[in-house]
Amino acid sequence: MDLINGFPRSPYARLHNVVSLPSTIDKIRADLNGTLGEYVWQSGFSKWLIDFLGVHQDATRDAIATRPDDDSVWEWLQQNMQPRTNEDIARFNRDMIERRWSPERASRIQELCESIGKPGVSDIVTYFEWQDLEENRQAEYQSEPIDLSVTPPRDPYQKLLGLVNLPRTLDKARAELAGTTGDYIWRTGQSLLLLDFLGLTPDELFEALRTDHSDKSMCEWISSNMLSRSDVEIAFFNRGAIQNYPVTADRMEAHERMLTDAGLAPMTTITTAFERLCWDDALL
Repeated sequence: MDLINGFPRSPYARLHNVVSLPSTIDKIRADLNGTLGEYVWQSGFSKWLIDFLGVHQDATRDAIATRPDDDSVWEWLQQNMQPRTNEDIARFNRDMIERRWSPERASRIQELCESIGKPGVSDIVTYFEWQDLEENRQAEYQSEPIDLSVTPPRDPYQKLLGLVNLPRTLDKARAELAGTTGDYIWRTGQSLLLLDFLGLTPDELFEALRTDHSDKSMCEWISSNMLSRSDVEIAFFNRGAIQNYPVTADRMEAHERMLTDAGLAPMTTITTAFERLCWDDALL
């Protein structure tokens, strides 16, 4: 892992449904290799994560040094971390995703955005938003359909063209084209909100997929056919999608029904659509 010339995984990325754990593993591996660059893992996201897990920093570093992959690191954590329920993890995830800049640091947002060539994007309020913006985070390109009865689509926090949920939407649409959607649907809910923002219809996207269904080609097609959207509009859309709480009685009833259908009730700490989707995926 070389973080002098690359980036860790997104803080939104999960390992066994714990946000920021993949990113922390990447930073510790880079530290072990002497290629941490300007990153730190003894403070910020990683410290909050390690404190939540109830393990010591030095012990975690030593464990990662002798374990070659994420799964073996997770096995060690399970044996050494404090007991945490799914409710605990869901609450931790929500707190991390929604953790905001202090008023003192928030006053520097405009300066920071200008320093990375994004002067128009000053409406950044959470640590996770800033990290992804600074690293110009994009999902890795995919091209082949996924069998969604076996493997879930990419998580809704991943981005293409700077837009959350676009990789996931393309995964589900490609699966429909291949006849491998399983129980997933994409012409409704969060995917429909995304397409409305882009000014595209599900049928238009599906027809474009028939021609060339790779992420790269679809991003080019979307860029040529979508409504013109500024960086600020995209930032607002992303936050609205990530923090999409059910705000009416009907939507709350539907949210609770979907939690029950997914076998997640009564996890009251799952309050957003994206969180529900991630936990539902983990049950596949």
